Amino acid sequence: MMRIEKKARELAGKLDVENVNTEIRRQLYEYFWNNEFKTIFGYEQSMINEMKDVVSLYHNLSLFFPTSFYLSANNEISGCGYESLIAFYEYAYKLKVGFVQYYAEKSFYSGEKTVKSFLKGDENIFHPSSNLPAKFDFGLMNSLLWLLLLLFLLWIKFNRMLDRALHTQRELNPDELTKNQTNIILTSDKGLLSQLIVKMRFQNIPFLSIPTPASLPGDTKVKNMFSFFDLAVPEALQEIAGKYVYTLEPDQKGKVLAEITRSLKADIIIFDNFLAGLSDEIIHYFAGVLKSLKKDCTIVYFTNSLMVTTLICDPANDHIHKWTKEQIAF
Repeated sequence: MMRIEKKARELAGKLDVENVNTEIRRQLYEYFWNNEFKTIFGYEQSMINEMKDVVSLYHNLSLFFPTSFYLSANNEISGCGYESLIAFYEYAYKLKVGFVQYYAEKSFYSGEKTVKSFLKGDENIFHPSSNLPAKFDFGLMNSLLWLLLLLFLLWIKFNRMLDRALHTQRELNPDELTKNQTNIILTSDKGLLSQLIVKMRFQNIPFLSIPTPASLPGDTKVKNMFSFFDLAVPEALQEIAGKYVYTLEPDQKGKVLAEITRSLKADIIIFDNFLAGLSDEIIHYFAGVLKSLKKDCTIVYFTNSLMVTTLICDPANDHIHKWTKEQIAF
């Protein structure tokens, strides 16, 4: 810019606003266009090229990390990614070049007295396009391979955990459970649950193991959890339907999971200390859910609390299995 000022002083001397020489202004523009303008925009073009190299490096590195690849792909598809940023710079670059040429043509060469707006329509608004990052197919396959590897490792760990239960001295066989009833297993031995799952898997018995309410995903709304199972939110839970699970009280979580469980179908449904930490009110509520479930399946409830046993058990029909230190005693 200092060179431009120096050239202007050489051509026109001190600025006289009352007597502006159009010919000198034209010569100054031509000097600017052939020299400083090309230098300035050369810098901008080199910066754009450097940005492209950095973005390309980022995209290549993100291919090997599923979370980074997901964020990269999501941003590019939504038009908010680095490809769109580069496209914006190139779009602005072309507009600036076009504006300088347009202004010079109208001011120095066309002889027009007034210069109309250079922009037409919504050219001053950049509309990014949706793009896929480079080597998207490779990144997708790499993410799937990571997923399969993690699933394989978890499968090995899960089977080892279950296999350890086979070496316990105690035994619990599926045929010892009373069908269409609530079988309460009063024990503090966690190995019995794993052992039962192993035997049901070997015998191909359809079963479901229900997690505790505390394990519900906290970033999900209650109504979305019910919709996942294609269920309508019960009237009793309408007040909390729009809340996130992490905002719920333990009793509310228990009631949500109990109502979802009411619609599940399996030959055997297993609960492991499901009611731990919940109030007596929810325990009685859950007992009603168990009563409706056991009409169509066998219920197995593991607990180490005698109080919970007495609250959810129907003395006339249900069966309580108590384990001695040596062997199972019915």
